[in-house]
Amino acid sequence: PIRLGQEFGGYARQTQLSIRRLEKLRDTLGELPLGGTAVGTGINTHPRFAAKTILQLSKLTGLKLREAENHFEAQSAKDAIVETSGVLKTIAVSLTKIANDIGWLASGPRCGLGEITLPETQAGSSIMPGKVNPVIAESALMAAAQVIGNDLTVTIAGQSGVFELNVMMPVMAHNVLESIRLLSASAVNLTDRCVVGIQANAERCSEMIEKSLAMCTALAPEIGYDAAAAIAKESYKTAKTVPEIPLEKKVLSPKRLKQILDPIRMTKPSIVSTSSCVAGSIACRMRSPTNPPTSANGTLMMITNGCRKLSNSAASSRYVITAARMNPGTNARMNSLSLAADPLVRTLMSGG
Repeated sequence: PIRLGQEFGGYARQTQLSIRRLEKLRDTLGELPLGGTAVGTGINTHPRFAAKTILQLSKLTGLKLREAENHFEAQSAKDAIVETSGVLKTIAVSLTKIANDIGWLASGPRCGLGEITLPETQAGSSIMPGKVNPVIAESALMAAAQVIGNDLTVTIAGQSGVFELNVMMPVMAHNVLESIRLLSASAVNLTDRCVVGIQANAERCSEMIEKSLAMCTALAPEIGYDAAAAIAKESYKTAKTVPEIPLEKKVLSPKRLKQILDPIRMTKPSIVSTSSCVAGSIACRMRSPTNPPTSANGTLMMITNGCRKLSNSAASSRYVITAARMNPGTNARMNSLSLAADPLVRTLMSGG
């Protein structure tokens, strides 16, 4: 089993790691090839031009900028931009994973998983009245696909430099800046119009647990793999639940069976077994209504991360990242973290 809180905690960790990857780009992007003139030799420029100009740029932007250690590398190759685009692509892949999962978790209401419900952002499907489509998640998927495509163009452009000149810098700049805008807008939109309104369908989650054949996983260390597999197959054929069959066959006592098949216990590293019969285990995939993402009982650490733009200039941007962590039996605890960001660096939201 896996709790929704654990699942969404994984998404939150993805966003945290995305920001960490972006932060590492500060040093890479802080090196400027200013002062090398045409090919890096610095002909026809004052010897102190680069140092003095970069110092003023640092003061104006508040960013740590420095002159390139080797102008011939910095001007003939655009590896720093290629690296930046690669990180943006990685974030797009993470965003795709999160948005895709959200869409599947909300699929239904009758024929899908239906473990969560999404906020209604439109009247419904234009052809199917009453149908709520995961349009916000789908828009994030499209934006991420564009970012991945942009990265390929940047890669091709980066490898197309000839000697000390790369004439493809305009398309590299265009694509990287577009990727930043797309990811930033998509992260904010997904957060504000989707994630913060997600609710767990506790009844559906309970139903899925009751019907899940994967409950037999916990029986394997107690009664052996073959016996557990036989129960799973019989459950499938007879439409009986996994707990019903061992009770009927008196394989285990009701008390022991309840202890072993406790879905909450299954979400933690443990083996509840007094038997020496340990014949392996089978992979398990189901969810528990425990820690559902409902704002009412506050039992899920959700990625309700508000990423809102505070200011934007040619030099820098500033976002506030708000992470909400919800704990059982307590009120929501809000932690705000303000982070300054280079426009080529800051996108996305932080983890809960």
